[in-house]
Amino acid sequence: FPLKSARAGPVLVFSPNSNGNPFRLLPSGLITNNLLFDEYPENTISNSSSLSRFPIEGVASRFMTPLLLAFAAGALYGISALFCKRALDTGAGTFRSLAYSNWLITLIFIPYPFLAEQAFTYSTLQNGFLIGVLFFASQTACFLALRRGEASVITPILGSKSLFVAVFLVLLGFKDTLPSQTWWAAGLAGIAVGLLGWPAKNYRPSLIGLGLAIITAAGFGLTDALVPHFVKTADPFHLLFVMVATVGLLSFFLLPFSKG
Repeated sequence: FPLKSARAGPVLVFSPNSNGNPFRLLPSGLITNNLLFDEYPENTISNSSSLSRFPIEGVASRFMTPLLLAFAAGALYGISALFCKRALDTGAGTFRSLAYSNWLITLIFIPYPFLAEQAFTYSTLQNGFLIGVLFFASQTACFLALRRGEASVITPILGSKSLFVAVFLVLLGFKDTLPSQTWWAAGLAGIAVGLLGWPAKNYRPSLIGLGLAIITAAGFGLTDALVPHFVKTADPFHLLFVMVATVGLLSFFLLPFSKG
């Protein structure tokens, strides 16, 4: 199968050869703007021994690593939501806990500017501030939702973020259209989180909590749609640093409302 990436240049094709080796590198065509896997015609497969070998482990690692990292992030977020709910139920102040959480995130991102490879620009500051305000508002809605509702109901609803990401990508014009598979995946994910968050028979969920959870999912979904768009013209390390720095600075305004 030919692997087409987003950068211009020749493409490397991975396909089985006849001498028992699992994969070889074959040159093929030009790269398009999308990551695609198209069937490579059999009659173009070369058995030349001069072609370099590419271990299948490298291919698997390249595509599995992002999925594993996403899975780990989701699992850790679910655990953190449970700890957050427990803290709020035992007397921790909502806004105080939110401020501490935001400041810890900011501390972790302090080294990011030293990892940047591009110059800092005014547009980076502007866009980073915008998504920082959006992230701060979403994070605030999340804590308020956990305060008003059960974590077992609220947390799965936050998983509908994937559906909002797909919607915002189209509404904002970042994508002319999305493949039907993406819409199916986003829709099924929304149904799944709805079933996971369906309350027990004798449980009456907080409508305010549910509403805040949906607002949270939409806010984080919009953030996830904006960040990849902005990093096209900015260094991602600078952009993310400005975003979390904005979150940390805005958290000081929570102190007058802190209790517990």
